[in-house]
Amino acid sequence: MSALLDKLQDLQEVDIELATLDKARREKPEKVEESKRHLQRLEEAVAGERAALRELQKNSAVKELDLKTHEEKIRKLKKQLLTVKTNREYSALLLEIGGEEADNSRLEDEILDLMTQAEELEAQCKDDAQKIAQEEKRLEAELEKVQAELQEIENRIGELSELRKQKAQDIDGEALGLYEKIWNAKGNRALVPVSGMACQGCFMNITMETLSRLMADKEIITCQSCGRILYLEEKAEE
Repeated sequence: MSALLDKLQDLQEVDIELATLDKARREKPEKVEESKRHLQRLEEAVAGERAALRELQKNSAVKELDLKTHEEKIRKLKKQLLTVKTNREYSALLLEIGGEEADNSRLEDEILDLMTQAEELEAQCKDDAQKIAQEEKRLEAELEKVQAELQEIENRIGELSELRKQKAQDIDGEALGLYEKIWNAKGNRALVPVSGMACQGCFMNITMETLSRLMADKEIITCQSCGRILYLEEKAEE
């Protein structure tokens, strides 16, 4: 029975490595996808900043046009001052000119504020564009690395799958069926040692009867708590 358990342990070592490789094969592409999502978020942020920049520039252009309109009106009003004949008309024109100049002053402040915002946003766009370029290079390198690693994983999985097939062919069909049933149910180890009178799969104590049967080494013994195949740790070390 020890020889059979040894074969099952050898098979389990292969299955553990296969499971580890399969997990890596699934996780590595996900890391690349997360990097792609990060890059997409950066690109969307820059697109939003550029749209906001265009809106600022558009508003600034509108206000500059308004400013020119007011300046032209002021020029015409000042020209009219030379032709008025009464103090009342003169005062009215001065009042109107003052209102137009006040509007111009407000427009100039608003234009200056918009220009400042636009300059800051443009600088931010350039900074973020550089970040995108760096991220694109990093992603390209990461993708190449992951593709190489995945190829290595696939090659190793192919080798191990063939090795597993060979090892499985050398194991009693009933014992192999039990092992695979437990492996599929537990999702990890199907064979575990007994140490200190406890199953090392679920850490529940075994009975003296179970220990005696293990020591007799005449049959496959499973844990009454978790159902895994048990073996004595001491025998594994001999």
